[in-house]
Amino acid sequence: MLAGLFVCVVRKEEDSMIIRSPEPEVKILVDRDPIKTSFEEWAKPGHFSRTIAKGPDTTTWIWNLHADAHDFDSHTSDLEEISRKVFSAHFGQLSIIFLWLSGMYFHGARFSNYEAWLSDPTHIRPSAQVVWPIVGQEILNGDVGGGFRGIQITSGFFQIWRASGITNELQLYCTAIGALVFAALMLFAGWFHYHKAAPKLAWFQDVESMLNHHLAGLLGLGSLSWAGHQVHVSLPINQFLNAGVDPKEIPLPHEFILNRDLLAQLYPSFAEGATPFFTLNWSKYAEFLTFRGGLDPVTGGLWLTDIAHHHLAIAILFLIAGHMYRTNWGIGHGIKDILEAHKGPFTGQGHKGLYEILTTSWHAQLSINLAMLGSLTIVVAHHMYSMPPYPYLATDYGTQLSLFTHHMWIGGFLIVGAAAHAAIFMVRDYDPTIRYNDLLDLAVGGKVALLPIPLGTADFLVHHIHAFTIHVTVLILLKGVLFARSSRLIPDKANLGFRFPCDGPGRGSYGSSLSAYGLFFLGAHFIWAFSLMFLFSGRGYWQELIESIVWAHNKLKVAPATQPRALSIVQGRAVGVTHYLLGGIATTWAFFLARIIAVG
Repeated sequence: MLAGLFVCVVRKEEDSMIIRSPEPEVKILVDRDPIKTSFEEWAKPGHFSRTIAKGPDTTTWIWNLHADAHDFDSHTSDLEEISRKVFSAHFGQLSIIFLWLSGMYFHGARFSNYEAWLSDPTHIRPSAQVVWPIVGQEILNGDVGGGFRGIQITSGFFQIWRASGITNELQLYCTAIGALVFAALMLFAGWFHYHKAAPKLAWFQDVESMLNHHLAGLLGLGSLSWAGHQVHVSLPINQFLNAGVDPKEIPLPHEFILNRDLLAQLYPSFAEGATPFFTLNWSKYAEFLTFRGGLDPVTGGLWLTDIAHHHLAIAILFLIAGHMYRTNWGIGHGIKDILEAHKGPFTGQGHKGLYEILTTSWHAQLSINLAMLGSLTIVVAHHMYSMPPYPYLATDYGTQLSLFTHHMWIGGFLIVGAAAHAAIFMVRDYDPTIRYNDLLDLAVGGKVALLPIPLGTADFLVHHIHAFTIHVTVLILLKGVLFARSSRLIPDKANLGFRFPCDGPGRGSYGSSLSAYGLFFLGAHFIWAFSLMFLFSGRGYWQELIESIVWAHNKLKVAPATQPRALSIVQGRAVGVTHYLLGGIATTWAFFLARIIAVG
């Protein structure tokens, strides 16, 4: 193969020599058919590990199976193979996201009061979930207005759909089907880029090319196409909706796209087409690309014309940014040069060597990305209530509070993930012998000896907090059992049904004797309290539990061949943190909604 070689062709014609310039280097960046597709491995749990593949001897096997399946570093030390697995897994993640989105849009199309809400968003509450009449559970459905009985939702989907210009349930169905098609496409892409055409390591390490493509393609063209959708579809439809036009009377999205005269009736400058753009007479477009600031008094959200202008502007910025980094041509920035020039009088070698770390340790790269994305998510949480981006979001208090809490939790998760992967990088990939007197060495050196002090303090505090909370929890649960059907405050509670909007956890009562939210609050609180057993004893008294179960099995002569083992400290922490987070999220959810839905 001549790929990768410079070829000079020298040809003599009469007395003159013609020297052709070297042909550009052609890099082969993928391997064809590197790994055979085999469904047989699906039937072999733990095929990625020789030890786990042998099958279970003890109950530790099931823990190792879950822990090691995603620890690609333990399968192989080949960075290229690890990179391919991570890349392929991203497509699987995208597939799940599209599948979830499809489900949300399907619920909006099949089980919601979206069209009724669209006609009166200030009085009708959004609902996209109806409980079926099985053993009396339909009592959970409430009257949300517009002749619809269901459970109120607080996810903000209705507001997003209105801002997008969706006016009927058929459009939601079509979007749901489109998302399913994309989910299938992503699954195929994940298989294709691991089994048929897998990128080489050099492709994953080509950061300048990656930046150019992500900035110009993903963010630049993505923002530009969304700005186009907003101008041609969202703005005219929302203008009609704000004027009180029946959604059924509004032209369909494709009519606005295909018929410029229709748009020109709303925005006269559309009749001039792209001429003002090329003649730099941009003020002509001020009808639909505005810079008003503040909120739309009709919807309580940001002006959609401001948002369209914003997306057009950042599209241009990202398209320019996507041409800044040096790739095949000798112009533009190189990330290595920027990092190595980054040093001051007190920072020693500065960022020297950081480029090599970030292109060979994906844990280091991931850690930085998670920290930035987590911080950004928390910023978004605060901006979404102070500057509501969607129509009628500002007046939906339940949704406002839910979106804030949702983004704060996610931001917290991502930042904890950043610390976790930074720690994995320090343990697995960091080599102090080659890192001397740079910023990382100056930041990390000498800290380890101090660790027992904060850790010991935390242990002492948390142990006593646990002693207190576990007793309180017992009292709450006891109250829940004793006053489930009647209490001094509400003696006829059993007849009132679960929708009774009384005094949930938000009004100074634990609500164990009151609403369905109160019961959910207690259940989630119990899960949260269960986590404390694991987080404080380390292994959740698992040894005692296992030994009593083993004794019982042996007594009944039904003991299996797989031998029982107590949890390791790490496994105990995993069980603890899972229940802590799930219990904490669900407790917060029930506590907030019990109060805010009654107010909103």
